[in-house]
Amino acid sequence: MCVVVVLTALLRASSALFTAALGALCLIAVIEILQGSIPALAAPLFGGALLGLAELSYWSFDLRMSVPQSSATIRRRAGVIASVVVVGAGTSALLFALLGLVGTLGI
Repeated sequence: MCVVVVLTALLRASSALFTAALGALCLIAVIEILQGSIPALAAPLFGGALLGLAELSYWSFDLRMSVPQSSATIRRRAGVIASVVVVGAGTSALLFALLGLVGTLGI
């Protein structure tokens, strides 16, 4: 249901509706991971995917409401978004691995 709301918000360019739907998706992902329905090892992937969704969606809102951007600006922004998603997911995976290692060592 949340995915339908996200798509509707994107089609209508409603940032308030999109924010609420994205927050609900994040909450559902956290609850599913904590309950064990989704393997905890997938948490960094979900985090990176949700971050990417948020960045690309807000970028689409900007493109609809502002002056057209040059191709260099679009490439630069796409690179920044990809970097943020990769670094965010990588950092999350690293922290997850370190915390798992600490837990197995009994520290």
